[in-house]
Amino acid sequence: MIYYFLIVFWVGANQMRLNKTNSFQKIQYPLIGTMFILMTTVSLAIPITTDMTRYLTLLNISRLQSLPDILSNTRFEPGYITYQWFISQISTSKNVFMILSMSIMWLIIIFSLKKMLVLTEIPMIMLGYISFFYFYNFSTNTLRQGIAAPLILLTIVYIGREEKKSGLFTFLVAISFHTTAIISLLIFIIKKFNISLKTLTIIYIISAGIMITGLNRILLMSVSGIVGGGMEETVGIYSSNSTISDYGATNRIDFLLFTTVWVLWGIGFRHFYLKENVWFEWILKAYIALSSIYLLFGFIAFSDRMAAYPWFLIPILLFYPSLNIESKFKNVWIVFCLMICVVLFFYFNVSDLYTPLNLFYYK
Repeated sequence: MIYYFLIVFWVGANQMRLNKTNSFQKIQYPLIGTMFILMTTVSLAIPITTDMTRYLTLLNISRLQSLPDILSNTRFEPGYITYQWFISQISTSKNVFMILSMSIMWLIIIFSLKKMLVLTEIPMIMLGYISFFYFYNFSTNTLRQGIAAPLILLTIVYIGREEKKSGLFTFLVAISFHTTAIISLLIFIIKKFNISLKTLTIIYIISAGIMITGLNRILLMSVSGIVGGGMEETVGIYSSNSTISDYGATNRIDFLLFTTVWVLWGIGFRHFYLKENVWFEWILKAYIALSSIYLLFGFIAFSDRMAAYPWFLIPILLFYPSLNIESKFKNVWIVFCLMICVVLFFYFNVSDLYTPLNLFYYK
């Protein structure tokens, strides 16, 4: 765990220094690289779980089959199957597979951030990612979605930059890795019709009310029945008593509260500090919209897989304001955000994942 705190100190001290002078561009790459090495080391030390076990089994099978055969014999999305097949032709090593996958996730995030931030702001955001529990879950368990979520982040950035063709491409690639990414189609609608933040906030409040009352089950079951086809079958399976009993509680109020905190955080910073900041408003819009979809599907098992897409934006919502506000208290906000980051690190038990690293500095 000491390694994590050294990174926190390095990132914080680096940002404080950059607030005084902007002549330390090159040091950002070693800092980002060090965080990647730390995250990768921790992820490799974590015992793999259900989904990753399936992926590794498929990795070994893929090496022995042609791409058309493996595509026709496997239920996973074609983009992921194709990706895994190409890796299997190089190596079936668990470590090679995980390191390559984490590298792709990391590079997509950095590529996305570089399109909306200056280089010197990226280490703070990346600290948020290595402090957040979902990133490690992506790396060691839900890998398909682990690649889809950064692609949706890139889609959001492309659409924000009016690069619609690139955004559509990354959106389709994301769906080919995990079909839940289809909920991000809402991003295109928001941009097309320029839906206001106020309207999205009202929709979020209504969605929260529907979730709290349990009406989301009645509403979505009715809608899926009308739509029919794959949606009706999927909602039926994941809302069945047997599936829910395996998964656990649904319509979780703790998830609702956690999601809502960041809605209020974003709206507060926009109102007081970032009214004219187009990027922050766009990221906040995307977060609220995707969160609303999650709340509507909160009654199904594994609904947290849908929550993963808005939650993947939380590190940006956390640090972007403190990096871009014009205030004499800017450094105070940076320190406060770092403290929040550390609190999340412990609250979600990410700190426990770092326990194996104790071997490197304890006798």
